[in-house]
Amino acid sequence: MFSASLDKSIKSWDVGNLRLSKHFIGHLSGVYLIRYNDMFKLLYSGGRDNTCRIWDCLTAKEIHCLSGHYKPITGLAGNFQNQFVFTGEFFLHRKRRWCNKNLGF
Repeated sequence: MFSASLDKSIKSWDVGNLRLSKHFIGHLSGVYLIRYNDMFKLLYSGGRDNTCRIWDCLTAKEIHCLSGHYKPITGLAGNFQNQFVFTGEFFLHRKRRWCNKNLGF
């Protein structure tokens, strides 16, 4: 299980032991949303720092930081084949489509 926080972090929890498993650090401001891709063990996060970050769930390391928004990211989606990531801003209604093949995976 994962949780996003306004303290700029994402946490992975071991539900069986009720303990913190991993700590994902990299956002410069609060994290509003996260999406997990079980097929590729990736975590996508969107935040108040106007970025979408892609994380390796096994290592809790950031793989990519996608920048290009002017406002906080409030929408985030991806497909199960891991081909695209979609991000959106609420305030300007701006949407972006990112191709994972161009990101190197």
